[in-house]
Amino acid sequence: MRLRDIAETLHCHILCGDEYTGREVDTCCSSDLMEDVMSFSRPGTLLCTGQLDHKVVRTAVLCELGGILLVRGCKPDSAAVLEADSENIPVLVTGLGMFDANGMLYGLGLRGSYWPKGRI
Repeated sequence: MRLRDIAETLHCHILCGDEYTGREVDTCCSSDLMEDVMSFSRPGTLLCTGQLDHKVVRTAVLCELGGILLVRGCKPDSAAVLEADSENIPVLVTGLGMFDANGMLYGLGLRGSYWPKGRI
């Protein structure tokens, strides 16, 4: 699924990386603990989190994530948004809570990044 379609379905505001919202993602990792993201994600994964700071952006770069989805209308650190933009990482913001956002993402066909493709 393209990030642009996710943004439309979840009524997201795109903070940066609009030109990269054509990226395809098929997995999602939802966590505020970047250690979990580093352990349970794979390249191209969409990160669903309630925070955006330097550590989140660095994790996205190191793990080669496809984008970041901020939940609960998160107000990110402006320096982190600039850093994400400079690293070509799209950042989307939705007013939905993490549970509801994840349910909708699952309904769109995204699966957990730690499951082998086709397992579910």
